[in-house]
Amino acid sequence: MQRLGSWLLLQSVGSIVVVSVLVCLLLAAIVGGDLQREYAREIEATGAQTHTLAKVAEEDVRQKMHRVELLLAAAAGVVQGSRPVSRLERDAILQGFKAMLPVDGLVQGLEVIDSGGGVVLATLPETPARLPSAANRDYVASHRQNLNAGLFLGASLKDGPMGGWATPASIRLGPDGEPFQGVLVAWIDPLHFQSSAQSMDVGANGFVTVFTRQGWIIARTPAVEKLMTRSWIDAPMFKEHLPVATEKTVRQVVVADGVERIYSYRALKDYPVVVSVGQSLTDALADWRERAWREGFMLLLVISGVGVTATIMIRQMRERQTAQSQLRLTALSVQKASVPIFWIARDSRIVRVNSAACDLHGYTEAELLRMAITDLDPDFPVERWPDHWADLKRRKRMCFETTQVNSKGQIVPVEVDLNFVEFNGEELNFAYMRDISARKKSEAELLQATDAAQAASQSKSQFLANMSHEIRTPMNAVLGMLKLFHNTELSDQQLDYATKAEGAAKSLLGLINDVLDFSKIDAGKMALDPHPFELEKLMRDLSVIVSTNVGPKPVEVLFDIDATAPKVLIGDAMRLQQVLINLSSNAIKFTAKGEVVIQVRVLARSGSEATLGFSVKDSGMGIAPVDQHFIFSGFSQAEASTTRRFGDRKSTRLNS
Repeated sequence: MQRLGSWLLLQSVGSIVVVSVLVCLLLAAIVGGDLQREYAREIEATGAQTHTLAKVAEEDVRQKMHRVELLLAAAAGVVQGSRPVSRLERDAILQGFKAMLPVDGLVQGLEVIDSGGGVVLATLPETPARLPSAANRDYVASHRQNLNAGLFLGASLKDGPMGGWATPASIRLGPDGEPFQGVLVAWIDPLHFQSSAQSMDVGANGFVTVFTRQGWIIARTPAVEKLMTRSWIDAPMFKEHLPVATEKTVRQVVVADGVERIYSYRALKDYPVVVSVGQSLTDALADWRERAWREGFMLLLVISGVGVTATIMIRQMRERQTAQSQLRLTALSVQKASVPIFWIARDSRIVRVNSAACDLHGYTEAELLRMAITDLDPDFPVERWPDHWADLKRRKRMCFETTQVNSKGQIVPVEVDLNFVEFNGEELNFAYMRDISARKKSEAELLQATDAAQAASQSKSQFLANMSHEIRTPMNAVLGMLKLFHNTELSDQQLDYATKAEGAAKSLLGLINDVLDFSKIDAGKMALDPHPFELEKLMRDLSVIVSTNVGPKPVEVLFDIDATAPKVLIGDAMRLQQVLINLSSNAIKFTAKGEVVIQVRVLARSGSEATLGFSVKDSGMGIAPVDQHFIFSGFSQAEASTTRRFGDRKSTRLNS
């Protein structure tokens, strides 16, 4: 029986092979004829496309040459021949030439060559010595022999006046028919022709070439430098085709590179230019060859159909076995994962869990499968489940923190990651849960530590405030006694000692006031006391205080107050004066000689409101740029030597 089955299998395979071969022979005849017709259509379509591209390139070149022609005509009107001009006139003409040059760089520069071949005017640098002299260039010789002033395109120069390839376009100066007076030359940048040609799809081996009627290449895409160093006047296009027709599409091997192409050429009627566009048959027939290979491959597939079918069946069986193995591995990985995983149905029933989920809640798998997810979350009533499911279905994924109850009744904080999935037509919630008990404990400890730190900081601020108040009371008494002491009869030495003692006491009282301000700021209780005050009176009081700080130093204190500033303002005059005293005192202290200017400017004004800008400028030593970022750091100075030279109380208070 086994042998009979093998024989029947062999017979079936043989029959299939014979039928496949017969079918392939029939298909080969059909496909071969179709490919032959498609080949002819591809050749015809490529020729039409090449012809169209040539017309597009012709129009682009015509527009550019028209621009060059207009530029030369305008420049010729300015030159008025090549007669000698003064230096001033020459500079004026050159400025006019430069203004005429197009901004897109189509023309790099203009030259005027006199009848002797000398360059008399040029917007470009001096012609390099490696280039032929102007008198020996082809366009000069052509214009000298031809009485017609028409446009002439000379051979492109590799190292043109601007260093790269350049093509001279020239016209004859002076009226037609009169003796040769000179040549006006516009140096064309071939890159402008190449940039336009690059937008044309001519394939990997195609080209777009712009020739002069003398066979010189103006521009070619893709650029091949060695092709531009010779004239192609002997090529078939110039020798065979152009004498017969000014435009033509032909199929032949191009002499330049030996590649068979379909190319179309068009000779411009108005300008001595020929445009040639070629597409390689290798590129044009690429799709046809791909189709031929594909259809031939299909024939081979039919011939080997039985073997391929058997191979596919075996591969499918192996793939099915591999998929089943991967599914078992995935299920095992999910089951053994350390993260609790739940599958929850639309009605909140738990349909599947892994081992980690059982461990988290202290239930067996069978017990969890008899429960709903709302049984585990005391803060999630059953009534909210439909709205929750609709929200999850809309958002596809949700992540939040909640609490759940384990089998012992203990509250377990968890972070849940919910994912809406559809499997076999059933909507499911695929949920991850993470026990965040340790994280919550750390957060509570951190919050407790933060509260303790804030309490300590508040105690420190309260202590500073109390100490400042306690110290300020005796200091005021000391200042009062010194004031009374001043009213007694004192010798000069005693008066000096009393004055210095009073100054030191006032400085210490100022420092105590600053400490009190710092404690208020630290405690968040620094508040402004706005009330009406006169700006002029405040600045006058400030001048009295600041002037006493100048002492014997040759420093002049100036006030520059905007005349439009309001006379009466509402604000905290004491705090404003405190800031201005600190700023101006620092300016005076760090200014050995010169001036300190206290300036008030009106920055903005609207109705009864005004924005004023206060500034203090001095002619002191300043701060080096590398040290300027230190000035806003607490209790710091730009240079340590500043403390030794000037003391640090005022500067520290300013910087803090």
